[in-house]
Amino acid sequence: MTSISVPSLDNIVVAMPCYNSQTTIGQTLENVLDQTHKEFRVVVYDDGSTDASPDIVRSFEKRDSRVLLHRNEVNQGRPQARNALLDLAQNAILAWQDADDLWHPTKLAKQVSFYEKMYHQCGHDKIALVSSLERCRPKGEIDNDHHYLSQVLSQGYYGELHPPQIYDVNFICSDKYMSFPFYLQSTFSRASHFIEAGGFDPELPWYEDLDMGIKLLGIGTKIFGLKNEVALAYYFSGAPRLAPDIVTACLKRIYSNNKDFISASGIDVQYDLTLRKLTLLFLGMIRKREFSTALEILAQNSAFALNRSELKELLMANVEVLQKALRASESVESYRHQPPGQALA
Repeated sequence: MTSISVPSLDNIVVAMPCYNSQTTIGQTLENVLDQTHKEFRVVVYDDGSTDASPDIVRSFEKRDSRVLLHRNEVNQGRPQARNALLDLAQNAILAWQDADDLWHPTKLAKQVSFYEKMYHQCGHDKIALVSSLERCRPKGEIDNDHHYLSQVLSQGYYGELHPPQIYDVNFICSDKYMSFPFYLQSTFSRASHFIEAGGFDPELPWYEDLDMGIKLLGIGTKIFGLKNEVALAYYFSGAPRLAPDIVTACLKRIYSNNKDFISASGIDVQYDLTLRKLTLLFLGMIRKREFSTALEILAQNSAFALNRSELKELLMANVEVLQKALRASESVESYRHQPPGQALA
């Protein structure tokens, strides 16, 4: 085993929650096991899958001793699955990976090297890394969806994203955040830090990444950006599947969980919550083509937004986006009904 002076770098766990992932988990496991850095374990926590996911993982267990399956018979949700993985990992360094995403072959090798550098620079291991990633088109996206999204989303929405040098609460609570959201699958940090931060909130069925990022900062974790020339993780980004009221409830809970820390940083919690609702929730509805819901979101926040010049500008910009999306949707309907040869031209 490679001799590294940093504590725990000889104990790395790739933590993978899984639920009904039979169509993707085989490719994901192959991808992880092909990392150029070989000294790690893969712990898969199957959260009550009803498909062939556990059998696929067992087939990898038989051929590679680094793979270990833990299974819960009843589905409890992704936050609980992540907490179970924290319990299993204990003091190991964690590299989170979703069962439907992929990594660059050198992802772990470069994170190990950068972690060692940051450890010696800080003199302690209360650190976390976030590395460059690529936001990819959703797997299985049909051509009509891509035709619509290509007209609505900003240029470069799908592509390489690079983190700031220091990832802090001022970055998270700014309009720069969407240029590099806190995706867990690009992180590298001790499991004990996640545990000290309180683990994952079981009441958050969505956006637990953001909540955990803020909580890690709240316990004094230093989060560093590993900006690489190429993306080290690939995230297949789809439209939110949850109902708008659930998404809104999750956002409110995240800000409630972290309001003291955010406020202590001099940030207006209500303003930032409204800003995030007007961007994330609105654009999510646009991506799903739920235009009436998108309009309701604008209306619900208009009174607050019109009293602040920055939010007023955002509100007006979102009205323009809504108009653009409506035109794009009409264009797609026309595109869909063209003869196949003509549509592909």
